[in-house]
Amino acid sequence: MKRLLAEPLLHFLLLAAALFWLDAALRRAPSGDAPGGELVVTRDRIANLADGFARQWGRAPSEEELAAMVQDFVREEVLMREALRLGLDRDDAIVRRRLAQKMEFLSEDLVAMAEPTDDDLRAFLAAHPERFRTPARFTFSQVHLDPKKRGDALRADADALLRALRAGGAARGASDSRMLDSEQRDVARHEVEASFGPEFAVRLAELPLGSWEGPVPSGYGVHLVRVERRVLGEVPPLADVRAAVVREWTAAKRTELKRAQLEGLLARYRVTIEASPHLVADATR
Repeated sequence: MKRLLAEPLLHFLLLAAALFWLDAALRRAPSGDAPGGELVVTRDRIANLADGFARQWGRAPSEEELAAMVQDFVREEVLMREALRLGLDRDDAIVRRRLAQKMEFLSEDLVAMAEPTDDDLRAFLAAHPERFRTPARFTFSQVHLDPKKRGDALRADADALLRALRAGGAARGASDSRMLDSEQRDVARHEVEASFGPEFAVRLAELPLGSWEGPVPSGYGVHLVRVERRVLGEVPPLADVRAAVVREWTAAKRTELKRAQLEGLLARYRVTIEASPHLVADATR
């Protein structure tokens, strides 16, 4: 008997019964208003409230805490029902937005339950290789020429220096800037873009290997460049990027389901958009 009395489920049932009795007594009480309908706090609802408390606080609620949560739920439910009865949800941008978000969450729940197969992931990887390609890497030497320092002689100086370098002249010490390393070894493309700009990185991918070329523009001015080594980005095998492919596949599937859900819902409505007089006036100008 003591073990039975200690069961939390028995406490939940007794509390639920007390609430049902209280609700019935309140509904029997004389009132000049029309009854608001039946409000039943089910055992499942009470269990959900207790589970939510346990997840947040790492322990089961006491009887007093659970009773307070149930009372809060009843209060919120009554206020919500009365707000709906009075039409307070209509023309409320916040309520509209929240309800629309909850509809979108339905499709996200479907995605969360979906597990992609290896075939799904391989197909997605093949369809979107650029999302997972490893960055290109470069090893190169560069000589910087400052347009502010060279002025109108920039092009002539660049041509003369290029001939000297191709003839075996030394690049070290020929640069106008000591802030930029003359030798860049095994640098990823995004690092090149961050240092010299996107256009410079594009040219590195195009220049022939082993010869001085230029001038190549950058955010600093122009450069004479010799690309020693270039490793273009590759699409890795699925096993190496599986987590990233699953993440991208899930995001794409979520977008696809949202779009399909919206198209299906729109098909159930005949949408008429009445033109505003202001819009009509603007369109005729």
